[in-house]
Amino acid sequence: MNSLNSVLIEGECVELAEGAGTVLFILSVNTAAGAIMATVRAVGRLGQACAETLKVGRGVRVVGRLEAGEAGIRVYAEHVEIMPMQAKP
Repeated sequence: MNSLNSVLIEGECVELAEGAGTVLFILSVNTAAGAIMATVRAVGRLGQACAETLKVGRGVRVVGRLEAGEAGIRVYAEHVEIMPMQAKP
């Protein structure tokens, strides 16, 4: 049986860390039960684009797949959409 490993997640970037060709960022996702945190990894050209564009506080939509990391499960980004900055009242 083939496995489907695909995830779509949307939230706000609350932490950003850059490494050698890799960008890790943490999304805060609001749910009915409260906020949860999801770690996202972007590599290569996508990681470079995220490093140049993504800022803490920006809304982000990520399409990717789940992967096992040192600190548990995280999302390996295949597509990242960064939302425009909204003025806060």
